[in-house]
Amino acid sequence: MSDVATVDTLRVLNFSGISATYAEVGTAFAHLTRILCFTNNTNGDIIVSFDGITDNVIMPATSFKLFDLNTNRGETNASWTFPAGTQIYVKEESIAAKPTSGDFYVECIYQRGE
Repeated sequence: MSDVATVDTLRVLNFSGISATYAEVGTAFAHLTRILCFTNNTNGDIIVSFDGITDNVIMPATSFKLFDLNTNRGETNASWTFPAGTQIYVKEESIAAKPTSGDFYVECIYQRGE
């Protein structure tokens, strides 16, 4: 049954933990992640990083982004994943106001056995 989709533990960081420097959102991925969703439920713009150094993704206030790496890839090309050990980091976007409410969420879906 390794072809069963499994939803990983929700990762969350409250607005109070978001500042001008990168902060970890939950734990690193324990599995190869095939679908990744960021939800910025704060009232501030957020920058996401996959290494804690590089600005990778902008998340406007009260928005979400979904990364489905395996859509339309077929069985023979279903190898696109975010690797195990990936850690997500966030910081406030320096031009916008610092978040004063809400949370930032990371949701992951992986294939059982990976």
